[in-house]
Amino acid sequence: MDRTRETILQDPGVLPPAEFRKLMAGWPTGVCVVTSAAGELPVGCTVNTLATVSLEPPTAVVSLAGNSATLGAVREHGLFGVNVISHRDYELGHRFARVAREERFTGVAYTWTLSVPLLDVAHLRSVYRVEHWLPVSDHVLIVGRLLLALPSAEPPQTQGGPAVRYEREYWRLCPAEEPAN
Repeated sequence: MDRTRETILQDPGVLPPAEFRKLMAGWPTGVCVVTSAAGELPVGCTVNTLATVSLEPPTAVVSLAGNSATLGAVREHGLFGVNVISHRDYELGHRFARVAREERFTGVAYTWTLSVPLLDVAHLRSVYRVEHWLPVSDHVLIVGRLLLALPSAEPPQTQGGPAVRYEREYWRLCPAEEPAN
């Protein structure tokens, strides 16, 4: 094994955060907005960590920054929404990541569902009850049990499918071509 690789494996702090971000940009990921309520106000942020934990019962995990206002609201409320963004509406990913917290919902249509704001244009919308918390470095993994799932009323073709991030850009999914026989 070469000496550089041995050093990296022995010291996990060798790769600076900017380099790790660049490395992980090579992994395509879906884009969703996690929402909750802070009192009577909607809160939300863009995340790219959403994964199935269990099918029975239906359980998923999301990851939020430890200093996130959305995390604080989820902790207080005990419920959160997952809004999978369609490619057509990919700018919502930017909006809920970069716009000031108090302005993120301005001009964005949403519906209160089980006391959680869900984005009307989302490709898929769902509400979860928090089951577990797991602090990991500067983030918190939130494991939630599905309470309600609302697929979009529009067919995926009109939305362009879900928004996908790859190499720090938004991409559109397209079906794989059938191999020639």
